[in-house]
Amino acid sequence: MFDNMTPEVTAATIAAITSICLFFLQYISTLLYDNYSLSRRLETEYTFQQTKTIKEEIAKTKTPLLQASEELNHRLWNLIKTIDEKWLEKPQEQWTEKDSHYIQSFVYRWLKVIYRVIQTETAVNNLDITLADKRDLLYLKYVKAIKHSLCDRELLKSLDYKITDTYNHFYVDELENFADFLNEDDAPIPFHDFKEKITTSYTAVEKVFSFFSKVEDNEKNKSLNLLRSLHLILISFLNTFGIEYQKTSKKKSNKLFNKHDYRELFIGKEAIKFMAKHKIENEINTFIRRLNKRPSLWNRLKSWWKG
Repeated sequence: MFDNMTPEVTAATIAAITSICLFFLQYISTLLYDNYSLSRRLETEYTFQQTKTIKEEIAKTKTPLLQASEELNHRLWNLIKTIDEKWLEKPQEQWTEKDSHYIQSFVYRWLKVIYRVIQTETAVNNLDITLADKRDLLYLKYVKAIKHSLCDRELLKSLDYKITDTYNHFYVDELENFADFLNEDDAPIPFHDFKEKITTSYTAVEKVFSFFSKVEDNEKNKSLNLLRSLHLILISFLNTFGIEYQKTSKKKSNKLFNKHDYRELFIGKEAIKFMAKHKIENEINTFIRRLNKRPSLWNRLKSWWKG
């Protein structure tokens, strides 16, 4: 091609071809870079928007859930003091009577927590929660643990609860129906309306009343063990995300293991596994260490004496 050209023409031709090649290479490189930059920019914007929306949706239900958890936490502390009164041990025909306030309010407080838990999960259902920031993701882990705390049959394994047993745990699919019983205009009804409603019909929450009515002061009582496990989760949840007056001091929480019988939680091993499964074991590790401790001789003798 270049044989018949003068050196000057050859040099000019090569320079022109080189310029054209460089132009196309630069054009292709720019095009590829722009596409990559656009893709990265869109990905960054998507991640930012999802993270922001998750945070906003959680914020809408956070205060109501913390308040409901605080109320249930207070009641679980109260149960420690009053369990000997047997206020929960009510036969079915007494569940709606005026003097059954304790079991009615207990059921209501737990239902209210479940209502807020489902509300929280529903709010983020269509969002990519893998893009939530670390603290929001932890919050959602607690939400899920609270939701499943009275539903996981594996928690009762040490109490010989069989896979066919249905009387002392709830199915996760039932929880929405329980929550719907409280729902009115997208908000939970007040307690006095709840009391009035159950006098007409409590069929939808009959299983909940049945669960709480089975609570007895016995280390092998299934309902009591599940509630104690839930109590530890609620305390940790409120200590992690609650405001100052919703938190339990270390001195007070120590009483659960030093003065009360939480260290001897019969389902302690299962509770530890449950917390690990829901990825909250690092936040609740103080309680887990106490659950792993062997009870004192005095406490073991007390348990033996109780039979």
